[in-house]
Amino acid sequence: MSLGLSIGRAARDAVRVQAGAGFAVATAGAKLWGRMLGGSFRKHGELTVVSDLPKWAFGRGGTCVGGVVLSNRELNDTVLEHEDVHRKQWRRYGLLFIPMYFAAGIDPLQNRFEIEADLVKGGYVKAR
Repeated sequence: MSLGLSIGRAARDAVRVQAGAGFAVATAGAKLWGRMLGGSFRKHGELTVVSDLPKWAFGRGGTCVGGVVLSNRELNDTVLEHEDVHRKQWRRYGLLFIPMYFAAGIDPLQNRFEIEADLVKGGYVKAR
């Protein structure tokens, strides 16, 4: 085995460990945020949905942080499918997802993470 392959494997393993820990920290922080602000909690598949939050407590119509979706209202199943893709992105990248998301741009129509999560399901564009 070459040194390059060994280093590559070690780097991938380090990213996986970071991603798992980052996902756990982000999820715990979002749950704490929701509790501190008196949100209503429910499970939707692998997502924890926290609703009834003040509008200033999250971005846009809702925000996925780790495995938690924060919103001021109940979100429908289609939007939650979109948010579940973001949960998977958080799991894949951990806390690195934050700078990666912002580096992809704030315009959801151009942001690769929003595109991957499906712009129609996220309510950014109408279905054709």
